[in-house]
Amino acid sequence: MKNQDKIIGVAGIILFLFSLVYYSIQSVWEVLNWITLVLGLAGLGWFIFNYYRNRDKMISKRSLQYGSNVLLQVVIVIGIIGFLAFITTRQHWRSDWTENKLYSLADQTDKILEGLDKEVRVTAFYKASDQKGPKDILDEYTFRSPDFKYEFVDPDEEPQIARQYKIEKNGKLLRN
Repeated sequence: MKNQDKIIGVAGIILFLFSLVYYSIQSVWEVLNWITLVLGLAGLGWFIFNYYRNRDKMISKRSLQYGSNVLLQVVIVIGIIGFLAFITTRQHWRSDWTENKLYSLADQTDKILEGLDKEVRVTAFYKASDQKGPKDILDEYTFRSPDFKYEFVDPDEEPQIARQYKIEKNGKLLRN
């Protein structure tokens, strides 16, 4: 079997697994998933076809032993990667390693968020270009409390909502 066929087989496995891992992370089956899945299966099909066509020439006890060892190692590594992908998409862990804890919430804020007993909804009026900083802190609040919800409204794109809440400046937060 040519090295080219082996490379196509390995690429097929990688593309096939990429499509599955990407789906497990995104939870949406997109065009990219279909493309990598089809290319991966085509590569695997090509490899399997050429393997069976040329197997009488290649099979020996030693090559079978080495091949099974490699296959076992690949399956173990893929299993570990899949397990880590599954765990990291389901578990969230955050840590602030800055010296002054710049990205951590104050203890009082943390206690308030943990003590919420009913849903709190916030509407943030920021231009789309100014939403990154406030979004980071609001995401942190949402992470700390499932009862905290927010939405962004761009006052330039949705002036009727801004007028409804009497918002005249960019950068306001309102509790609904």
